[in-house]
Amino acid sequence: MIAVWRPNVVESNPGAPTYTVISELTLTVTRDDNLQPIGCAVEHDSIPHGAVKKTEERLNVLYSPSVRIQPSSDLPREGERFHLECVSDANPEPTSFDWDKKDGELPTLAKKVGSELRF
Repeated sequence: MIAVWRPNVVESNPGAPTYTVISELTLTVTRDDNLQPIGCAVEHDSIPHGAVKKTEERLNVLYSPSVRIQPSSDLPREGERFHLECVSDANPEPTSFDWDKKDGELPTLAKKVGSELRF
């Protein structure tokens, strides 16, 4: 995560004896930052010494899928049940999976079930 911080901006509130202070942090995030907590804290004369008011949120980073095929066994044997799973990491999660064979049609006994191709 790459961060750029902008110093505090203090604005008076017209017609009120209060001020708004804005501190801004701009982040360049990656998929690894998804669901990571980020927080801010303030100190103020009205808060007892050493105490702070703070809040925290988790980042929701949207990113495109990475995909791999996971076999149910490294060495399937003739006549055994076998399946392949399409494993995807993405945010949001994929809504559908599609299986195809590079040089033709899938075997007639192959069945598509969600992210799995079962034999």
